[in-house]
Amino acid sequence: MTYSRKKPSTESTAIITIVVLLVSLAGAVANPDGKIQVAAYSRSYARISGGHSSLAYVNDPMMHVRPVPVIGGYSLGHGISPDEIRRAARIYFPRTYQQLLENDVTVFQEAPLGFAGYINFDPKFLLWCKDYVIEGGKALDMYGGDASFGAGIGESYPSWETTPVADVLPVEIIPGGIRGIKQRGGTWGADVMVPKNIEFPQDFGLSRLPWDSARKPHYDEPLNAVEYRPGSTRVAVAVTPDDSEYPFVAYWEIGEGSSLAYTAIFASGGTGKILDWKWYPDFITYLVYHSAGVPMPENIYLPHVIREKLQLYLSEKEFAYNYADFISKLGGNTVQLERRIAEVDETIDEVEELYMAGSYEESRDVLLISVDEMSTILQDAKDLEKSVMMWIYIIEWFAVVGTFLVAGLVLNYLMIRRTLYREVAVTRRRREDS
Repeated sequence: MTYSRKKPSTESTAIITIVVLLVSLAGAVANPDGKIQVAAYSRSYARISGGHSSLAYVNDPMMHVRPVPVIGGYSLGHGISPDEIRRAARIYFPRTYQQLLENDVTVFQEAPLGFAGYINFDPKFLLWCKDYVIEGGKALDMYGGDASFGAGIGESYPSWETTPVADVLPVEIIPGGIRGIKQRGGTWGADVMVPKNIEFPQDFGLSRLPWDSARKPHYDEPLNAVEYRPGSTRVAVAVTPDDSEYPFVAYWEIGEGSSLAYTAIFASGGTGKILDWKWYPDFITYLVYHSAGVPMPENIYLPHVIREKLQLYLSEKEFAYNYADFISKLGGNTVQLERRIAEVDETIDEVEELYMAGSYEESRDVLLISVDEMSTILQDAKDLEKSVMMWIYIIEWFAVVGTFLVAGLVLNYLMIRRTLYREVAVTRRRREDS
């Protein structure tokens, strides 16, 4: 990821959660040297709230992720206009094949081909994706979801089976197939697939993650129905209680490039429990690393800590800016506060450089100092807000009390003491004699 050196926008629209999260919080900086350039397409990037631990939510200094929202059930279900989504998508959607080649890895994660009559991907773009791998030597990944692979629960999302993208995937797509647990009162797919274990026949380092902590219920998720293609690498296999095996992660090199498939569904069609596994962001990160030809670090724990602390840092930075924005609207002076945030934010450059050089301990140490300083700034912002609010309360108190005193004084003079009135003679109507 690349992190901005400017104040995040506080007037971001409510339509694209991840665009707000990634662009305003982490910033989109052109030509970040040495980073893995990733274009990630997903319907989950176009929703009012929520979201999940998809690629663009992972804070890794080695990656620069460009989130591209596409139309899906999330967005239309929340009343978001398709035109708004398309306008947001045009920011990062490649207009030419050469622009597509600027990305090292292209990821489709819950990215529908189309939905409700809307088309997300032009046929020309899908042909580019095939050439992008075979001729361009780049990597294309597809991650699980009820809009991925064979898609097609009912007719909600079309299958990818007949697209040029399917030609380069390391798995054969079974249209409309989801091997799943019982969900929403029914069973999706003919097979009931609840993994009891994940095995790694030909591993590139994923087995070194603490999978014991990811056992049920964390990977109690349905899978897209696919089969390994001949010649593909069975990186990870989901094993069911009856010892049946299903593709979990597959990889192959094809033409000049490569392709990877990860089949677990954790959003609409899944339980979402895998997202509670604290190592899930690391797992997703290392899928991209492998596709980009970047080896996993020998020590997986320090990078894990760095990603967690970066997330904490960015969250506290966003909160600090939000406090500053609120205080400024109340008339408070936030110049010093924003200057301090910017100064601390400069240290993230050093964190990134050390991380990319493999100096994880030094990167962690610098980051921990930055997190502590940002935590102090956030607390000072809260104290400043309390101070400003206290003055507002005092002013309001004086205004209310003053109004009460003036009203009481007027009431006293007019109605009690009657100083503005003069006495008049008493008049009576005399009763006429009958």
